[in-house]
Amino acid sequence: MQQVDDAHTIIGFYTLAPHEYRDDEMDKETARFMRVQNLGRVPVILLGQLGIATEFKRKGLGKLLLKNALNRSLAVAHEIGGVAVITDPYDYDAQGFYTKFDFQVLHEEPFVRMLLPMRTLAKANIQGNAEAIITTIRSRKC
Repeated sequence: MQQVDDAHTIIGFYTLAPHEYRDDEMDKETARFMRVQNLGRVPVILLGQLGIATEFKRKGLGKLLLKNALNRSLAVAHEIGGVAVITDPYDYDAQGFYTKFDFQVLHEEPFVRMLLPMRTLAKANIQGNAEAIITTIRSRKC
């Protein structure tokens, strides 16, 4: 594993921002699935950027950063509202990365936009916490 020589070296980053969709920007099937049809404005959290320094790529840091960003998004959504996390992957590799984490393509023109509903994220978070609790209980029995 590569070491960081400087405590101030940036090896990865992401940005989150509140965002909104208007009814006419979201297809009816997605709006119905997310239960936001006819709201006028749909609050979402925009994952604006997520990146890893070149020398640290392919070491699992992107997954860790995304997990942190999604956990923060879920917490923020409870405070300010938000029914989904959206992101605009810059290329096919990035799109493939987000697809592994259940992001779905919302539209492809004029650019690719992907979406992960908060209820999907909340369900995964609950299941992850339940699995961690079960693992802890099993380890105590040994």
